[in-house]
Amino acid sequence: MNNSNDALQIGLTSIERNDYHLFKPDCRARYGSYVVIDNNTGLRGLLSEDNKEILPCIFDDIDVTMSGFVEVHFKGSYFEFMILSKDYKPKSRSERYDFNGGIWYYSFEPNEEYRDEKTGKVGARVRLDETTQLLISLLSVRHA
Repeated sequence: MNNSNDALQIGLTSIERNDYHLFKPDCRARYGSYVVIDNNTGLRGLLSEDNKEILPCIFDDIDVTMSGFVEVHFKGSYFEFMILSKDYKPKSRSERYDFNGGIWYYSFEPNEEYRDEKTGKVGARVRLDETTQLLISLLSVRHA
């Protein structure tokens, strides 16, 4: 695949098109999920044990940790987040970045420190750079 944006577009629908294979067919990831690999792009996604898309095949790498966090590499950047049911209600005052992706809620962990100019307090927030914004926009649309 010569263009990474073309690969992302293909990967968004690979699970729906059934154009993937299981990373380790005999070994589930944590919480009953399976890492899947798009047959054309090599990008990875996450599938539930009842064959429902959890994450589209847009990631360079995926790992579901024991703590329930999903660790991914997307376009050369590392992200850590949780996937929650669509009934999740985010807290109004949180350092996390929470958004609804249609059938799931995604909760991104802070990855950037900042100092509040008014109070001088140091805090953390999610860095909303171009790559993060692209990932959020891709996960904000139901693909399957």
